[in-house]
Amino acid sequence: MKRGLPRKKLAALLGHKTTSQLCRWEDGSQLPNLCNALLLSHFLQMPVEFLFKDLRNHLVRRTKHFQGTRNDP
Repeated sequence: MKRGLPRKKLAALLGHKTTSQLCRWEDGSQLPNLCNALLLSHFLQMPVEFLFKDLRNHLVRRTKHFQGTRNDP
């Protein structure tokens, strides 16, 4: 998480009483919903794509694979 914004404060801003949900998002065991992802982006002042770069890269690779297998003219 961004320095200068304590986890407890960030959790509270997102409507959570504890930081456990933030931990699940960080370790990848869960993903935030779109509203929480956008709020994280706002509060941390980082693009959503940066916050979820591994997931984004995986999806882009998967999409490129599917694009390469199309039989469209």
